[in-house]
Amino acid sequence: MGTSRWIRVDVSIVETDWVDLLPGASRWCWIELLLHVKRSGVRGRVRAINTNVFARRANVAPEDVEEMLTAAHADGAIETVDGDWVVAKWDEYQTPDAVRQRRHRDRPIDADTF
Repeated sequence: MGTSRWIRVDVSIVETDWVDLLPGASRWCWIELLLHVKRSGVRGRVRAINTNVFARRANVAPEDVEEMLTAAHADGAIETVDGDWVVAKWDEYQTPDAVRQRRHRDRPIDADTF
């Protein structure tokens, strides 16, 4: 079996200040970018693709993609390195399932929660 097809997305992702300021279509571009990185990248790094191609795949206008990329770069959520998009803190948020499950299993049980 290959790499997991799951991606961890915190429900508060659109409440992040820089994402919260984006209009709907540009917000959606951030989710699409994360999915693209998971699908085609390695450990949060993927070859940057043409804005028009990305827009067509996300079913948005190229301007929406540019607006998202500009905001993400300004926030430090993503950077472009040697023609690749690199998502900040990818490993922190996309821990392999086995590691995440072990961390959950090994945490102390709080008797007050039962």
